[in-house]
Amino acid sequence: MIEIELTGVEEFKSNARRLRGKLAKLGDDAAKACADKTVEWLRNSILTRSLNLQPLSALYAARKGIDNPILVVTRDYIDSMMVRRSPEANGWAVDLATDELRSLAQWLEFGTRTMPPRPHFRPAADYAMTQIAPEVGRVTLMRIAEELAK
Repeated sequence: MIEIELTGVEEFKSNARRLRGKLAKLGDDAAKACADKTVEWLRNSILTRSLNLQPLSALYAARKGIDNPILVVTRDYIDSMMVRRSPEANGWAVDLATDELRSLAQWLEFGTRTMPPRPHFRPAADYAMTQIAPEVGRVTLMRIAEELAK
């Protein structure tokens, strides 16, 4: 019988476990960074009115004394935007603080019988996928390369 003694197997396993843990953390950090940047972009887009929104009805705008194309009348909606850990998404999600504000988001995003859609989450998701995720991905790959070099 021929026996081959492999040296360093335990050290290899230990390094592999360490690296797997670090890679998982880097991936989680990257997902959170994408979500954080998406919330920042979304808030800024609403505040600067840079989204191409359907105008409010003239009657509603006159009653509230506001101009177009504002998305929401109060800052409560914008201030409630947050990033939270999401078991459904197995990572991080952009969310609103309350069910009431989540309902408002659906009305704004998709419209109602009497209100045209005023999408803002869909443009934010598009921006996240085309602009934010690639940049965060590049930074994450650099960090992975640094870890592998250690």
